[in-house]
Amino acid sequence: MKFAYILIVFSLISCLEKTKEKKSPVVVESKVTTIQAPEVLVAVPLKKQDTTSFITVIKSIKEKHLPVIDTTGFDSFIDEDDVKYVDVKGLQLDKIYPEFNNEGFNIWAMNCYKVALSENFHSVVISIKIDNEEMKTILVNYDFEGNIIDFKVISYDEIAEGFSRFTSKINKYILTLNHIIWAEKQEIEKEFYKIELNGKIKLIDSTNINTQIETLTQENLVNKVIKELKIDESKTRFMVS
Repeated sequence: MKFAYILIVFSLISCLEKTKEKKSPVVVESKVTTIQAPEVLVAVPLKKQDTTSFITVIKSIKEKHLPVIDTTGFDSFIDEDDVKYVDVKGLQLDKIYPEFNNEGFNIWAMNCYKVALSENFHSVVISIKIDNEEMKTILVNYDFEGNIIDFKVISYDEIAEGFSRFTSKINKYILTLNHIIWAEKQEIEKEFYKIELNGKIKLIDSTNINTQIETLTQENLVNKVIKELKIDESKTRFMVS
């Protein structure tokens, strides 16, 4: 009888434990799925020339009134004050002389001025020294957005050999170049360029002065050029001595 009682007690305890197991909460792991939003494509505008900065550069450049005689050479930059700031990037000189992008290459923009050749474009004259041996002065025509239309070397000087020199006269529609060569016989060749309405610089004629004035003495020939270029004769007396 005692054994039966104990068995009943164990049976009750077992039932209670089973009931607790049924009532225990079941934890269910919830898996969260992240849904990414679709990628939004943003239209990127095309890169344009910064016309505002170009106009600022043009306005900051001094102007010379026509006609202009340009005889720029090494003697034009004797003092430090002769060298002026030139905005190489704003004037896009690296598109004419890529050497400006080469840090190891000796090239400097020395000075510049603007001339009013047309209402259809801007014109800037820029002097550039290359490797301490050459001095080139170029006439560059730009459209109103700062793009280069055309350019021409209008003055040239070199100290390596000293056999050649360029000078020029700039008028509203005509550019005259004088190419002077010192060899066994001094030669002066004239080239005439037309500055067209669209800013292009076109060669229209060339002539050799020596073939026209062979009867002139060397002294008279030099004096003729000096007078034409309006050079101070007091500074050129050594040429005819």
